[in-house]
Amino acid sequence: MSNSLRKTVSLALLLCIGAAIFACGSSIEGTYANDAVGIVVELKSGGHAIFTSSLGDNDACTYKVDGSKLTLECRHDKVVFIIHDDGSLTAPFFGTLRKSKK
Repeated sequence: MSNSLRKTVSLALLLCIGAAIFACGSSIEGTYANDAVGIVVELKSGGHAIFTSSLGDNDACTYKVDGSKLTLECRHDKVVFIIHDDGSLTAPFFGTLRKSKK
């Protein structure tokens, strides 16, 4: 195999591996809950979210991720969650929210 062909094949292989890692990487999207306090946060694509309180009220929200911080904005309130290595989220008064396996 010529040197040029090897480089082309190697580059193509690296691009495929990179795409697979990017597509299968951990995603923040999903449903997070703290059953002890009755809080559920559903993070959807495009920065959209739904917050369900212990009273069963649903609020349409938005969220942004910056490093290990997730900012959830519902109406005019903002809550900053810390994203942990195990995928859980924590914030004052909300405790730890864990991602559902659904």
